[in-house]
Amino acid sequence: MTRSWAGPRPTPMQRHLLDACLDPDEHRAAAAWLAWRSRCDFDEEDPASHELASLAVARLGTALAGEATSARSLGWHRRAWYLSELAAGAAERIASSCEQRGLHAIALGDLAASLHGITFAGRRLPIRSIEVLVPGVDRSTRSILLEVAGSDAVGEAIRARRLSCVILDASQDRFAAPLNSAPRGGSGLALPSLGSMLARLAARNWCWSPPDRLRWMIEAAAILDAPPATPRLAEELRDSLHASESGAAAAPALRALRSILPSGTSPDRLDRLDLAIDAAAGALGGPRARLRAWVRRHPPDSLLARAHRTLGRWRRWRGSAG
Repeated sequence: MTRSWAGPRPTPMQRHLLDACLDPDEHRAAAAWLAWRSRCDFDEEDPASHELASLAVARLGTALAGEATSARSLGWHRRAWYLSELAAGAAERIASSCEQRGLHAIALGDLAASLHGITFAGRRLPIRSIEVLVPGVDRSTRSILLEVAGSDAVGEAIRARRLSCVILDASQDRFAAPLNSAPRGGSGLALPSLGSMLARLAARNWCWSPPDRLRWMIEAAAILDAPPATPRLAEELRDSLHASESGAAAAPALRALRSILPSGTSPDRLDRLDLAIDAAAGALGGPRARLRAWVRRHPPDSLLARAHRTLGRWRRWRGSAG
């Protein structure tokens, strides 16, 4: 039976995998991988751990692939890259179709990270979902774009839920950079700023069911190592969080990322992350934003249990008062 993981915090076993991915010392990274491998049952691990394991083995190399767990992790990684190539082709078709209709399109999420050239272990991270923002898109055009995207093996992957494809309008994504300030990518898709990408990763993944599992920490760490200059990254992040009122969710996520970075992490990465944390803390928003962030951190069954406990205490109080 596959284990479930609700997040947002990594489990102790997942901490081993994060160390294997992020520790700058390859000997310590390899020791962390072996510690995880010696204690895990691959068939029962959750998908978030499978994904981290595939990235860890891809980083450490095929020398570890002699064991069945390592070989299976490499297989997971190869499948992810097959789907990524399908996704890249579908995104190009969407961009071309938008251009023909005079529509602008902005890449989001995994797609934006790939087009920005965000890398892990010397290679771009695989695209797991096709997310494109098309301001002013109507329902019929959205259907056409989705049909264009799924015209080949992508459609089969989407139906099998191995890949997702979403076309959003301006009201459905609060973290995308304004179109007039988004640089154009070689694919024909505009790109959000790196600061807004970091804000989006942190805010939407600090919840009980993170859409990006734990890979968002790997991607966020890679963004911290990329241009632009440190103050500009923090400024872009702050502006995005102010616009989306998501600082209350992003701040604890960035602090969690800070806590899992291994010793030996480069001072530049830590300095950028500290500035990002300060920027997020300054954009926490009002009571509604804080309440929304609290709800995102607590799964529905936890909220229901709290409601039952509160109702029970109230009934006992009424009974004793009567």
